[in-house]
Amino acid sequence: MRNNKFYLFYIICLSCSLSVGGAFSNEQEPNKKNMDVMLQKGVVAYHNGERKNAAECFIACSKMEPRNYLPYLWLSMLVSHDYERTIKPLEQAIRVASPFEPDPIAFRGGFKCRFADTPYNDMYTEGVRDLLTALGRDPDNVPACFFMGVATMRIGNFDDAISYYNRVLKNTSDDDQSWANKYPQNFRLLTYHYMATMYIHMQAYDEALKSINLCIEKSIKAEERPENMVSCYRTRLKITTIVNSTKALEDIEQILKYDPASLKDIAYQKIQLLLRKGLLEEAAETCRMVLKSLSPQDNAQLVYISCLGLNCRQTQEAAELLEAFDEQEFMDDFKQGLVQTDFVEFFYRTRCVLNVSRLRYEDALKDISSVIDWKSSISNRLMRAKLLMMMGKEEEARNEVDACLPLLRSDGMSEVFSLEKLFSTGLRGQVLGFPEKFLRHPHSTASAVPVPLMSASLKTQGETPKPESEE
Repeated sequence: MRNNKFYLFYIICLSCSLSVGGAFSNEQEPNKKNMDVMLQKGVVAYHNGERKNAAECFIACSKMEPRNYLPYLWLSMLVSHDYERTIKPLEQAIRVASPFEPDPIAFRGGFKCRFADTPYNDMYTEGVRDLLTALGRDPDNVPACFFMGVATMRIGNFDDAISYYNRVLKNTSDDDQSWANKYPQNFRLLTYHYMATMYIHMQAYDEALKSINLCIEKSIKAEERPENMVSCYRTRLKITTIVNSTKALEDIEQILKYDPASLKDIAYQKIQLLLRKGLLEEAAETCRMVLKSLSPQDNAQLVYISCLGLNCRQTQEAAELLEAFDEQEFMDDFKQGLVQTDFVEFFYRTRCVLNVSRLRYEDALKDISSVIDWKSSISNRLMRAKLLMMMGKEEEARNEVDACLPLLRSDGMSEVFSLEKLFSTGLRGQVLGFPEKFLRHPHSTASAVPVPLMSASLKTQGETPKPESEE
């Protein structure tokens, strides 16, 4: 009898437990379903660039399921440009995740390595430690393998980087889209992209081209965002600029297709490629296109006016454009520190050469003298010396060169720029760098080299690229 009562009590307790558990389970199931729907909504908003809506969705998810780390992972990506704001949601993701879950700690390690100023400092070391912890929990964890590849690539350990990147490719596939709601990034596409970047550093251009072509092909198929496509084509442009300028021009057109606003940013590189192929008219047309897009107050127009006149040989057109340029406002900006010294020097040297092309030697002399008044460099003084020679003022030209010779000798260059060399050989044309057809002085048979093409940053110069032969 006592046993019967015991069994009856046990059955009652068991049934109550099952009913309570079932009720709890039924209550949790809709909550989980709602959370999945809200997370998906946030993911769509994130990929559409609607960051505010995405943040609201992910915060709502974290309230629905406080023990789910995914909303915090996505929240960290919304502020991935700011270390402090990125780390906070990642720390919360680590706190709520299972002790055996590798993803949150892998992301924290990846961001620490990324934001570290230099490899091997404390933040970088902590990041690598996090990544090793994640790999200890799961040796094939995709985020950990990818971030470890990036970390080892950064210190030049390319062999290990390739090994980690290959593990990412091995554990992902083009057809598998299960990562889409779990990770903010397509690690497979990123791996192709980073491998291409690494091969560029290794100067293994064939391998780099193979990787970035795969990335572009699969990105088009996946309908990646325009900014991601631009990034891919910019990386390929680094390779094609070296190996095939025809393909490089095609890459530039693709960049402009996805981001027309980048014309000003990339036009200079397009002009260089066109000049390399000897396509002067196409290069000139690109200069005109950029000049039309620039405001009159934008000093960058000087670069393209110079290029139009000196490199594309449209000297008359460039001279007229330069005459319309507001010199007074330009110099006022310089005095207020809004314009760099190199930019002012570039302006006067450009106008000097254009005045020479129009046989306006006195105006050209004023321009180069204006530069020398506040920047008496060797190149500027020799430029004035050559101009004085062209004007038949040999004595003044010799005085200019005499003033430069001590400095030239101290640089070990007296063999090249001695008086004898300057006035008795064709090297005097190279002192100035005027285009040959503009330097036909009656008393001079000197040849000359083209004016160097000035970069958009106005910090470096390089010779006009020679036309290349391609298929």
